[in-house]
Amino acid sequence: MSADATPRYTQFWELPLDLPDSSFDKLNAVGINTQDSTAYGMVQSDGQPYLVRFGVDATDATQMRMEYVLKAPGWSYSGTPDKQGNFHILDQASGTKKLYTFTDVHQLVGYTHTSAPGLVDHTDQSAEFQYTSSAVADIVPLHADLEGAGKRDYLVGARTNKVLVIRMKAAGYNYEKWELTATSTEGIDLALNGAYGAAWNYPDTDGDDHIYITANSGAGVFEVVDMVLGDAGTPGTARIIPVAQSSEQTNNNDGMNCLTAAAFTFGPTYAPTSAAPTKQPTTPPTSAICQDGFREALETGPIGNGHEQCQVGHAGGRLQFLFKDGNGCEAKQNEDIFGVTDGASCFPTTETSCTGRGNIGKECIWELTLPPAGTASSTSAATGTSGNQLRTCADQRACMDWSLEPLAGGQYRVCAKLNLGAEGCNKDAGETVSHTCVKDCDTTPTDPVSYTHLR
Repeated sequence: MSADATPRYTQFWELPLDLPDSSFDKLNAVGINTQDSTAYGMVQSDGQPYLVRFGVDATDATQMRMEYVLKAPGWSYSGTPDKQGNFHILDQASGTKKLYTFTDVHQLVGYTHTSAPGLVDHTDQSAEFQYTSSAVADIVPLHADLEGAGKRDYLVGARTNKVLVIRMKAAGYNYEKWELTATSTEGIDLALNGAYGAAWNYPDTDGDDHIYITANSGAGVFEVVDMVLGDAGTPGTARIIPVAQSSEQTNNNDGMNCLTAAAFTFGPTYAPTSAAPTKQPTTPPTSAICQDGFREALETGPIGNGHEQCQVGHAGGRLQFLFKDGNGCEAKQNEDIFGVTDGASCFPTTETSCTGRGNIGKECIWELTLPPAGTASSTSAATGTSGNQLRTCADQRACMDWSLEPLAGGQYRVCAKLNLGAEGCNKDAGETVSHTCVKDCDTTPTDPVSYTHLR
């Protein structure tokens, strides 16, 4: 992540999915182990999660190398090493979350293939700690005095306006969990930030830890400060304040933290101006703030007329919506939208994301470029082509209404709404579209909310 006002990531190297002797389809929960200065993370290969170490091959600087360190008891996208050489992951696949700790991973022998007989097997390992809370997309260790009893070790992550704090077990005290409610700078609604997919811990010049998180929505980089844990009668609180005015909008990210790195200084901080719109949504968005990526969503269908998918993004940023009907996406299309020339582009994608029905084939992906701050606009359906499945970009566009709503802090709420039966639409109001994605933002699986990407 750049430290100035320009939201971007810089690529240092690329880890191929098809390394010699092995292949994998997921990589997440990465961090640099201070004991051997090597990157570690979680991968999944043939449905089995592993802890791996990876980097440039010491014997050939033109090649990347990955070593399987252990078979893990569960998949995790939230993990981190600590300064002692242990690696912690959160398994958040169900309402009851699980913390696993793998000790001294820098001392484990690594293998370049999963079938190595010496590979350590932790699939039967019991969780160190179980708890309930909102899911967090990344965690970092924190060494601080949060309880007035001297510095202790914690794991910290965040989501929207919630901060998860887990105290690690040590002599004289046990594991404990707090979920703090955070506020921010005036004019910033944290509920619109969604997931924070990358988290870092950088010490200041005095050696005190500072936690930074990046909003996947592109809303910026934030610091978690003023954590008060509270007790049974007093809810805990925190503040999540902006330190960089924007971040790259992406769901494919993680904070590769180096806990011994020097203090880091961000560029210009964000501050709302008097000209910034101040309107806030009066009701929660139907799809709101789940920004975990297409692959983390659940698939459902069919969906009927009036179904609406919404996302929140920063002025000048980009948002993506998936839309699928039938079995494929045909033709490409660009059009002006919200006053931006060619601001909407539609093209086929091979993304096979939503779980629950397997690979459902190609979808159309709509990518929208948001206008400068202060624009308010809505667009109606256009004219389609032919057929009774919405398999071309033009057919889909004819059956969708797009709306743009300015929010505080230079952000917009953008919604795509099905308008079946509209003039030019090839489906009647009583028909349906085959697929959408939903994601349970909270921990109640019986009441999922619409996911941020129309499908």
